[in-house]
Amino acid sequence: DVSLVIFDLLGKKLGEVYSARQSSGTHSVQWDGTLGGERLPHGNYYYQLIVQNANGTFTQVRHLTLLRQ
Repeated sequence: DVSLVIFDLLGKKLGEVYSARQSSGTHSVQWDGTLGGERLPHGNYYYQLIVQNANGTFTQVRHLTLLRQ
């Protein structure tokens, strides 16, 4: 099970971008900068990747900058 969640700089959960069961291997997700049908303003955010499998849970938090034209 894989999920990708977006947070603001204060740590408030804004929404889940992706959630699905995936096979082992390398995967990618393209995100259009919207959550719940609404466009997020450009700025700085955090994303959290959570992977759960038979071996346990892997969690990674990284910074992202959303740029708009």
